[in-house]
Amino acid sequence: MAISLGVDGVASNESGSMVGEAHTAWLIHRAGQGASATTAEDVIHWGSAGGAQVLGLGSVGTLEIGQAADIVIYGLDHPRFFGFHDIALAPVVAGEPITVQYSMVGGRLVVDQGVIPGLDLERMRAEAWEGVQKLMHVVV
Repeated sequence: MAISLGVDGVASNESGSMVGEAHTAWLIHRAGQGASATTAEDVIHWGSAGGAQVLGLGSVGTLEIGQAADIVIYGLDHPRFFGFHDIALAPVVAGEPITVQYSMVGGRLVVDQGVIPGLDLERMRAEAWEGVQKLMHVVV
């Protein structure tokens, strides 16, 4: 059976965080069915190849020649990650906070050393606040 894990934005996951979803999925399965119910590797599969399979997407979900070259590299140099026997599992097992250092989508670098090139965060913050004010019917 194919299982998928993902986020579609703040409508269903207030932080829009895939790491948060992966960590929650790992914890919920273990809490409900015991520590051996699922592994961090299972959860990683659900959020990558499993998700691609559920959606019928053949060119994503794995790191192979000919695939879409989507990858996220997290900063795992914080002391909370030091004790892991397999640091690659840390985002699922430890959850957040965690920093995206690099992200590639379709082979294009979209996060570089923790920064989204060309993104005006102050403008984004102002526009988001303006939108909240409109939704709340508050006059600024």
